[in-house]
Amino acid sequence: MNKNKKIILYEIIAIILAIIIAVDIIYLINKDYELCIGEYDYIRQDGEYTTMSYLQLNKDKTFLYSINGGNQPWMRPEGVYVVEDNKLILLSDEGEFHFKICNKKLILEKGSEISDEYIGNGAEYIFEMIDWGY
Repeated sequence: MNKNKKIILYEIIAIILAIIIAVDIIYLINKDYELCIGEYDYIRQDGEYTTMSYLQLNKDKTFLYSINGGNQPWMRPEGVYVVEDNKLILLSDEGEFHFKICNKKLILEKGSEISDEYIGNGAEYIFEMIDWGY
């Protein structure tokens, strides 16, 4: 193989690698969701953490969603969850709860009467790397 053909071959390989790297970078930049397994704590609108509500996601696709109902007993739906694109859907006897997944944060998009009354759609849950053992 002569020198010119080698140079052209190296240039083609370099271009292909550059395209692959560019596609990977674009994919990573556009991927704004990642579901983490563990506890997500409710954040109030003023940015403060509160024990009013939390969501525990387990590796076996089960969950515990705890909502403090003020003067009412705590609501604690349990069940299984599914992920569809950047949506987390909790399935329980108390109904479905829909969240948008956003970089270690979940945003409640559709809840139940109790969650709507005490938490409300748009509520944000932040991932905490704490293993409570349940």
